[in-house]
Amino acid sequence: MAGSCTTTYETKGNVRVYKWSWTSHTDGSVSEVGGLAGITGRLVAAMFVPATGDDQPSDQYDVVLNDQYAIDVLGGAGANLSQDQNGATNYSVLPFGTYFKRYLYDATLTPGVTNAGSGKKGDILILVEDL
Repeated sequence: MAGSCTTTYETKGNVRVYKWSWTSHTDGSVSEVGGLAGITGRLVAAMFVPATGDDQPSDQYDVVLNDQYAIDVLGGAGANLSQDQNGATNYSVLPFGTYFKRYLYDATLTPGVTNAGSGKKGDILILVEDL
């Protein structure tokens, strides 16, 4: 009951882009797979990219990115993702403004997906800026 997930990252200047490509289990979830360790920096944005066609997740699916303390570092930005247009990208700038910023120090981040439907797919990308 875990689903599957592959992880990659690349560096662009002073920003690292971390990517989790997931496939949901028959119960529509992804859990406790695909963790990435050692992430340090300021979390500046997240992007949720659903697959298209038969692989497209169900409307209102949910994504979390939990740290090693089971805290969603996305701050709820991955809740109720809408699929009003087939294959639309749901981009969310995290709700951390000038006075409150999300910093990560040696974090291990693991994705969680619910309500996606059986065998559905998508990507989670985050941008982490060097401190």
